[in-house]
Amino acid sequence: MGAMDDAQSDSDDARSVEHYKYSSVTSEVRSFYEDKRDWCRAEPLLKRRKNAKPGRFDSVRLRALETYALAGRPGGFSLKEQEALFNLLDTWDWTKPGIVVDDGHHQTLREAVGTINGFKDALRDDVDDAVLEEGWHKCKLEEGGIVYEAYFRCVLEVALKILRDGKGVKLWSGGDRPAPPTSNRESPLDGDAFRMCELTVMEDHGPDSFVLALHVFSDASQLAWSGGMFFPVTWGRGASGVFRERAGKMLRRCSHAVVRSVLSSCQALTNIFSCFHGSLT
Repeated sequence: MGAMDDAQSDSDDARSVEHYKYSSVTSEVRSFYEDKRDWCRAEPLLKRRKNAKPGRFDSVRLRALETYALAGRPGGFSLKEQEALFNLLDTWDWTKPGIVVDDGHHQTLREAVGTINGFKDALRDDVDDAVLEEGWHKCKLEEGGIVYEAYFRCVLEVALKILRDGKGVKLWSGGDRPAPPTSNRESPLDGDAFRMCELTVMEDHGPDSFVLALHVFSDASQLAWSGGMFFPVTWGRGASGVFRERAGKMLRRCSHAVVRSVLSSCQALTNIFSCFHGSLT
């Protein structure tokens, strides 16, 4: 190894001399960033709206409401949700124009449900009642040693309810009579098979008959909106033959459960028109 001495190396000679304007590092650093003039370009995050009047939530009750509207969900309520909340509280305060006055008009929440648990139980009871009233069913289906749980409603009951509740029910494709075959395909019911079936049924059963057709499809948007979760049945290229066979069996079993009431009515020759109780003419 060579000897070390205090002589300057070439690299030391190449270093540029640093000149500082200030006697401390902190002052020098601040000067460096002040020269960028970032603060001079800074401005308030937002501008007040015209005629703004802050501070109107000036009571215990109103401040509790404001806190809930701003923190009751991540990011606070959206503008649409704020409107819904206002309409709810406008009704609750008995100030909404046109509100119907009934026996419980001045009843408080605690008088109605008692406690927090009572509130949650009351909500659950009404939701459960609505689900049962709508005729929802569930069934465990086993295929290939794997158990799936299917949720469904009987399609005939759903169709009849839609017809009973509908304000503009059209029983025939052409308004008051069957429409002629068309090349349009704006709806699955525009097909030749449905139009020809409609004509045949009316020829055999008279002008008061009609065809109740069912179009089955999967509404994934409703599932996503509800927050539900499910195991997707896919038909991708990578699916094994066993999986495809199992998926096919599951779909056929689910389809049969959904349309079972239709098949039973057809076999029993049930007059479903009588189910409307004169609501359709």
